[in-house]
Amino acid sequence: MPAGRSWSFSRRGANCTVSPELIEDTQVELQQVQDLLARHRALLVPPAGREGPVQTMALAALLHSFYTGIENVFRRIGEQCDGGLPSGAAWHRELLDSMAQATPARGAVISEGTRDRLEEYLRFRHLFRHAYTLQLDARKLEPLATGCMGTFDHLASDVRRFLDSLG
Repeated sequence: MPAGRSWSFSRRGANCTVSPELIEDTQVELQQVQDLLARHRALLVPPAGREGPVQTMALAALLHSFYTGIENVFRRIGEQCDGGLPSGAAWHRELLDSMAQATPARGAVISEGTRDRLEEYLRFRHLFRHAYTLQLDARKLEPLATGCMGTFDHLASDVRRFLDSLG
């Protein structure tokens, strides 16, 4: 989403009533992710700012925060529209997958294409949380870094479309 653009969403859908709090929280989360990417843009363009272990770790933390912010949006939608979140060891993947599927209460939140893009960030989130930073290779992070802005633009467009469709 271009910098400076404001978020506006409808408030009610056929089977899923979207509270003002959900709309506001979604706006805040998306704005925070957008601000995160803007603030650390130098880490996302190759190879500027990515030489050395400290920069690799900074990029890894950025990518982790990026997906965490997106997952926060999905959690809020899941809790309000789907009546709760998946449980169990694979709940993160199930949550992502559920956002690309329509349910009786709502349409799909994101497209299959956006889901496919986000799956790579989900995989990285798992690696980041369970590996030592010494195991991170900046070259392997390159596709995630260069795709981050485009992925966010797709996500923001999908979420905007979803929330607008509820009205």
